[in-house]
Amino acid sequence: MRDRKGCAPGQRWPVLDLAGAGRFHHARQGGVILDLSANGDEFLVVPRLDGEGRFVIRQHGVAQLYARFDRFMADLQARHAEGAAVARIQGKGDLDRQAALFTARVIKLHLR
Repeated sequence: MRDRKGCAPGQRWPVLDLAGAGRFHHARQGGVILDLSANGDEFLVVPRLDGEGRFVIRQHGVAQLYARFDRFMADLQARHAEGAAVARIQGKGDLDRQAALFTARVIKLHLR
């Protein structure tokens, strides 16, 4: 977690850490495949300004849907504290490669 410029002091956002991702560090933007590791090992993941979207956590064959990013993150942090690890992430939103920032409208997260 780290701060996002322009947000309220102390507001923290998740970081997509690509270190150790092997060959799975690509995104598709406008039909073009992008190598995310070319920007370093981290991308900041943030919600739209209204905090709303479709955010899904799938684990052990069960999917939990969230309409608010803050609730999605609270559940994800609790599962991570219990030992869950990310197996796969898919998302739709706006990718700013220069700023290493992904503004999510949709996130589908698969945990193991």
